Amino acid sequence: KSAIDSGKVAVLIHASEAADDGIRKLNAGPDVPAVQTINRTDLEQITGMAGVTHLAILKSRLAEDFLLAVRRFTGFELE
Repeated sequence: KSAIDSGKVAVLIHASEAADDGIRKLNAGPDVPAVQTINRTDLEQITGMAGVTHLAILKSRLAEDFLLAVRRFTGFELE
């Protein structure tokens, strides 16, 4: 949460089955785009960690490329 509040986070990824309360708490900070189209199992495989429900990507070239890919594949702007 402190990385979000400090403006270091470029995008938040919430597992598709994440609880509304957790999403609301993390989205309550500065205006950060959020994605909720990836399920928990896929997030675990991507990160190599168990129990991943929320993931923050810090501002970087990776974050820019990720956001571009999401926009391209979904055809939507992020929240």
